[in-house]
Amino acid sequence: MKPQFAACLLFLIGSLAQSQITVKNPSHPEYLQQGVQLLHQVICQVIAEELHLRRTRADLPLTLVLGEPQERIGVGEDGMPSKIYLHRWDEAAFAIADMQFVIERAVLRDHWQHMTNEVLRRGSKWRQYQRQTWNRVLARFGDATV
Repeated sequence: MKPQFAACLLFLIGSLAQSQITVKNPSHPEYLQQGVQLLHQVICQVIAEELHLRRTRADLPLTLVLGEPQERIGVGEDGMPSKIYLHRWDEAAFAIADMQFVIERAVLRDHWQHMTNEVLRRGSKWRQYQRQTWNRVLARFGDATV
């Protein structure tokens, strides 16, 4: 075994302990859980390198739900992606969904508060604009302002 390959393999195996991935499917084999964790770890590394991120959080909880008729990414109560729903196990479909999941988590984690504040700030301008528009409309019809 070459030293680089061995080091890479040890790193990936060691990282599996950090992953918090749950596979929900009554008939899934145990090897699927390990394979999903390994693939998730590789996806996190690639995204971190490609997007020049300090790190991606591979240790954030992820639930893979198999047997769902509609494939999608589910959002938890905190507004963050937390589940991937697939009709059946499909490595390519999982990889695409997981890449989207990891990118969304990385962006949301780093920018969530700033984006929320900006939306609220701009939303107050929108409400002010709506109020002015309604006042003009109502003024045309001789009604009181809102």
